[in-house]
Amino acid sequence: MFSIRTAVKLFGLLFILTGIIYPFILMLIATTAFSDQAHGSLILEDNGTVIGSKLIGQNFSLPRYFQSRPSATTGSAYNAGSSGGSNLGPTNPVLLEQVTLRIRFLQNLGVSEPIPSDLVTTSASGLDPHISLEAALLQVPVIVGQARRAVAEVIGELMRGLGASRQVLCVTHLPQVAAKANGQILVSKSAVDGTTSSRIVPLDRRGRIEEIARMLGGVEITATTRRHAREMLG
Repeated sequence: MFSIRTAVKLFGLLFILTGIIYPFILMLIATTAFSDQAHGSLILEDNGTVIGSKLIGQNFSLPRYFQSRPSATTGSAYNAGSSGGSNLGPTNPVLLEQVTLRIRFLQNLGVSEPIPSDLVTTSASGLDPHISLEAALLQVPVIVGQARRAVAEVIGELMRGLGASRQVLCVTHLPQVAAKANGQILVSKSAVDGTTSSRIVPLDRRGRIEEIARMLGGVEITATTRRHAREMLG
């Protein structure tokens, strides 16, 4: 009987120490010294709205964002309630097709080759948002290019607004700015027998499409750049 009472007391003491006091002390230390990590490493907007976690990837499709590792979670990408990998072997046709499609998607965004494996293969959890330094550096030119285009569009809109009440003359090589103008003039320069001359030509809609397509694609104008030019002119 004595041994039973001793066992019950010991159980109660250990339960209080290891089941209540010890976890409470650890929680207190964690929330005090590591507040961000203890609360889930949350990402907050300026107004305090939670928009994600630093530990869980998000499905970004727009080219102005860095592309993270793909996700194989069920239901939706980066589903924290269904963590797990695809369990597909390296020679599985489904996996090979997924990798091929992912490479094609990154190439269409403008990411140059060789593309690191962490941009085309999932992590074991399917949630990992982290990428290698190589994968990040490859995407920098794409991100910078998108930022420049966005700024150019804003500048074009501002200048178009100014042009509604006054005459605005702008010299630009940015197609986003040129497409916002009410009219466009092509200025070219040539040298013949040591004599340099300039030529100024007002452009109609067809001429504007050709010139904006050239701005978009360089020397070689393609059907794709012409289509984009038409879309930009509206």
